[in-house]
Amino acid sequence: MNRFRGVAALLLLTSASTICRASGDEPLKGSQAMGGWQSDKPGILRHLTPGDLPAISEDVQAYSRVVSRPDGAMPQVPAGFSVEMVGSGFDVPRVIRAAPNGDLFLAESGANRVRVLRLASDGSKLSKNEIFASGLRQPYGIAFYPLGPTGEYEDFMTGFVLSDQDVWGRPVGVTVARDGSLLVTDDGNGTIWRVTYKGDQAR
Repeated sequence: MNRFRGVAALLLLTSASTICRASGDEPLKGSQAMGGWQSDKPGILRHLTPGDLPAISEDVQAYSRVVSRPDGAMPQVPAGFSVEMVGSGFDVPRVIRAAPNGDLFLAESGANRVRVLRLASDGSKLSKNEIFASGLRQPYGIAFYPLGPTGEYEDFMTGFVLSDQDVWGRPVGVTVARDGSLLVTDDGNGTIWRVTYKGDQAR
């Protein structure tokens, strides 16, 4: 079940009143809830119970392989949202956190350092990209206090899977920028994606 693979889709932490979920959508149940990456897309909800799961069998090892992003390939987000790349060339970017002043702290695990970033006023690119700390050992966790909200998990960004084996990206970190946009790190191709809402502003 590719839906549960971390590389197949970003599981975004949302509240019960999230605008990402279309009003009136009912989750798929039973055999219809058993889907793979071919049919997965943002907004699809699946309700699985223990009785829906297949019988226990021998372990099967299946690993994904990160490949270069195909020309024109973009993450898929729900209707009303748009996505754009705001940074690239990072060395295994993982956790990203927004500081109280709006600066963004990025754990660049492959380079053993933490970067501090800042979005331009229109949010379309980085106006600041500096090394904050170096000489670390595969840094990952970054936290500020108070902690962020908790809630339900729901697929929000998909489209990174090309086949049963190949993926062109691995979304691993997410934070909310000062302007309300979502920033998602992709440690497979060293990029940062920005998601904004372009739909009905009254929702």
